[in-house]
Amino acid sequence: MANPTVIYGGFQAANQNSFFSGLVDRFRRYLEFRAAVNELQSMDDHLLQDIGITRTEIEYHAKGGPR
Repeated sequence: MANPTVIYGGFQAANQNSFFSGLVDRFRRYLEFRAAVNELQSMDDHLLQDIGITRTEIEYHAKGGPR
């Protein structure tokens, strides 16, 4: 029996499970990003300077920018 393709707002998924697992994965990655941002923002400027970033670069590096 073939797997029917289900379309959600222009997004094609093999079934509902892959659609919802994709949402869960995106949400998990967002929570990891926010945790990284919060941790870096809690550091003082001298510690950030020691690891080679400035306060304005925190979100860039938390998203996985080059280090």
